[in-house]
Amino acid sequence: LRGGGGERIPLWVGRRGGDVPNLYWRAVSMDHLRAHPLFVAAPEPHQVVVNGPADYNSFRQDSAEWSMLHDGRVTTSRMASILGFYEPLGATILSVPRSLSGSHKAAEAAYKLALPPIDLVAAYKAAANDRKEPEGG
Repeated sequence: LRGGGGERIPLWVGRRGGDVPNLYWRAVSMDHLRAHPLFVAAPEPHQVVVNGPADYNSFRQDSAEWSMLHDGRVTTSRMASILGFYEPLGATILSVPRSLSGSHKAAEAAYKLALPPIDLVAAYKAAANDRKEPEGG
């Protein structure tokens, strides 16, 4: 990479290797992705009008609402854990990398499935009622 004056600009500073992988190396940030002209961003969570479950897909994946909506529900992100694909035998048969396998995945999925599913419509109505001023005051 070269700067305006033709001098070389290093892509990184410091050690080039190590014991811990840099998961964010060459990763596109959400801010950069949202700036792309073809990117259609989901609205900010406070802009989403929730009238029912059909509106749940409007939440961004990095929002607290999106995370809460996964509690107590079977989702595609948990399906492999639920089906045992990450368990030792299943992982061996399916050639799942060791870094992705383990019973902790099934335990986490079971924990999340045991949580009560949230009803965002009721939660939003309750929050709106809490924000209203008491009458006569």
